Amino acid sequence: MVELAGFFNVGMRTADLARTERFYTELLGATVTNRRETPDRRFWLKIAGVTFEVLEVPAWTPLDEAQQRSRTSIGFVVAPDQVDPIVARLCETGVPVHGPVLKAAGTSIGVYFSDPDGTPLSLSCNEGYPIEGLERHGLSWVPGPYAWPGPATKPHITHA
Repeated sequence: MVELAGFFNVGMRTADLARTERFYTELLGATVTNRRETPDRRFWLKIAGVTFEVLEVPAWTPLDEAQQRSRTSIGFVVAPDQVDPIVARLCETGVPVHGPVLKAAGTSIGVYFSDPDGTPLSLSCNEGYPIEGLERHGLSWVPGPYAWPGPATKPHITHA
């Protein structure tokens, strides 16, 4: 039987290293741990104890809805008292957000969004967040790339 020793990193691609660095450090509290300019441009950041390696690549053709739905998503666990402040910060800076909503099953809540390159991201709170009145998450919301304006823009929230 194969036995893996641990988890190393999550590899990501972006056409704009500076924008991606700002997104993850300013909105999700990541810390840049290393950079490299040659033979290619990339940086490493740490979020919640996990290392992300972000490589700059040429811009790609936008994915269609089916392709976007098939992308691997990255989920973060958050405490109940952190859900609303994080959602507010995402909205304040122009990030399209779906949620908080009840997950497809059970009583956990989820918040769904993406980075500006369209990498699907989510926040999960498994207990302690008030669920009364929340809608159940459906498959109608598809994260995708968007022009991230950065700070000081109007909120944009969608519900299923």
